[in-house]
Amino acid sequence: MNLLGILIGSIAATAPQADGPAPGRPRLVVLTDIGGDPDDMQSMRRLMLYANEFEVVGLVASASGTPGEVGRAVTRPDLIREIIDDYEQVVANLRLHADGYPDPDALRAVVRGGDPERGVSNVGEGRSTGGSELIAGAVEASGRPLHVAIWGGAHDLAQALHDLRSRHPADRLEELLGRVRVYAIADQDKWDSRVQGTGEWIRENFPGLRYVESGPPGSDRFSAAFRGMYQNDSKGRDGPTLPLVTDEVARLGQADWVGRNVRDGHGPIGADYPIVGQNPGTERNTRGLKEGDTPSWFFVLSNGLGDPAEPTFGGWGGRFRHDEGGHFVDAEDEHPNGEGDAGLRRKWTVARWRRAYQHDFAARLDWCVSTRDRANHAPVAAVDGEDGRGFVVREASPGSTVSLDASGSTDPDGDPITYRWWIYREPSDPDSEAMISGEDGPRALVSIPEGATGGTVHVILEVEDGGEPSLVGYRRVLVRVGPGR
Repeated sequence: MNLLGILIGSIAATAPQADGPAPGRPRLVVLTDIGGDPDDMQSMRRLMLYANEFEVVGLVASASGTPGEVGRAVTRPDLIREIIDDYEQVVANLRLHADGYPDPDALRAVVRGGDPERGVSNVGEGRSTGGSELIAGAVEASGRPLHVAIWGGAHDLAQALHDLRSRHPADRLEELLGRVRVYAIADQDKWDSRVQGTGEWIRENFPGLRYVESGPPGSDRFSAAFRGMYQNDSKGRDGPTLPLVTDEVARLGQADWVGRNVRDGHGPIGADYPIVGQNPGTERNTRGLKEGDTPSWFFVLSNGLGDPAEPTFGGWGGRFRHDEGGHFVDAEDEHPNGEGDAGLRRKWTVARWRRAYQHDFAARLDWCVSTRDRANHAPVAAVDGEDGRGFVVREASPGSTVSLDASGSTDPDGDPITYRWWIYREPSDPDSEAMISGEDGPRALVSIPEGATGGTVHVILEVEDGGEPSLVGYRRVLVRVGPGR
């Protein structure tokens, strides 16, 4: 490998653990193949309801659809603008419920078209697009991380990286690449087996780039983690069918639920929300909500649960394991039924949160049309008097007990709240086995066994209110176990 490759490959994939997401709203660029599967329009409409949670740096319409899906090479930034037009009609009402919603013109100003031609053969000198130039400029403009959510092909990111490499020396390029954080919904350009995927090209040329990929090449993309956003069973194609979620939770994405909670009486963002098929069609995968791309920005959402700097921790966008270099791929969480089906376990990293994220979606749609006193708002989880969204860190030694107190948690609407403490076993270190008591009350005890050799125990606090729909506030507690702590 040449010197440039060594420098790029040296970007740390295993940086020291942070104590929670970086301060400030995360910088977000979305690359969407909108104009193909209508689920991109679903995901973009949901994103508008959460626009206050991000600094939206770019909304790039990449080549529409998956390879061959729409029958022509085209991009559809006009569809993004139409959704922003709908957002403009409700933003004043959204601001009654939360601060930070951007002006519609600010969103329009960052809409770009990408390259309608996909594939590595179309990356190179003279191939820059409005989308690739926006990405490269955003990387250069700020030292803060830039989160790139890829809903279709990665072509415009590939072109941006090509251009950055062309105009910066190796040491400066390394610094710039260290700012980029990617979450890709598979390598969709590679779904045409005749071309090299642009995601694959990025990983080969920039091996240290932080690149989280759900459904990477070589895996069964039909049972990738992102399918847990909407699928209700274990397998995407042939094979035994095992229930992924309960019937109660499955209904939260079906057409009748979408009609009542999204499309009817919730303003234009909901009214134009399309109903789509939930592939594959089964008795439980019917029609309604799909949003297979939404986990890409859920992963960046700061809600007290996850941290995009720590892909192995898990959260609404799924949980991932380190592959090589800066590449992370779908991890598996144990499913409540105890089955070892890998597809079930991958999808469960997203689906385990579905009741909460669907209720949260419904509440924000209510915000579009309701006054503050007639809508629900999430409770604020506090641990030992500390509120906020950062992680709570506690030190412990083998044989000790850690006391955690959530009695300072509050609900902005005055609703009653309930508590649930639990240990997230999969991201916890296996040698730090711990037990928890008082898990259904405001105070919990985490007991560290005498034989623990060290590591971190991930304790999740969920505070749920009694509103309609019920909403959850989160805090993650990192109990760091070591001798003499």
